[in-house]
Amino acid sequence: SPTAGPALTPLDGPLAGQRIEVLQPLEIGREGAGVRLSYDHAASRRHASLTAGPSGLMIQDLGSTNGTYVNNQRVQTAILKPGDLIRIGTTTFRVE
Repeated sequence: SPTAGPALTPLDGPLAGQRIEVLQPLEIGREGAGVRLSYDHAASRRHASLTAGPSGLMIQDLGSTNGTYVNNQRVQTAILKPGDLIRIGTTTFRVE
């Protein structure tokens, strides 16, 4: 629905197809407090964080080993828009 907040949809791996709402700052990683990618050995323990702000979702790399990619570009921080593809480890997420 149009009132729903920003969300991510994993496109592959065990989480594929789930809708992950970003209602508060969310951490992604193998030991992530928000989105736990314990199966993804290419993800760092604390890989990236997502924050919803006035200009949209922002992603920040937390010093990961293999990097955080938005639309195949390695980023340190980026403002996300719907349709963007985020890659963390071997897992791809679509921004909704």
